[in-house]
Amino acid sequence: MSHAGRIVSIKSSKQPVEFGNHLPVTFIAGPCVLESRAHALECATALAEIAGRLGV
Repeated sequence: MSHAGRIVSIKSSKQPVEFGNHLPVTFIAGPCVLESRAHALECATALAEIAGRLGV
């Protein structure tokens, strides 16, 4: 089964985010719940480090 031409678009406050087989891969990562500001910053730092290491 192929859905090569299908695009899913999600509205955002800045610009729509689009997902599709022909588009670059998109990662959605992070915790389900932010427990504190410190927790948010710790997660953001870790995700930025991982993305930088992987070149994404």
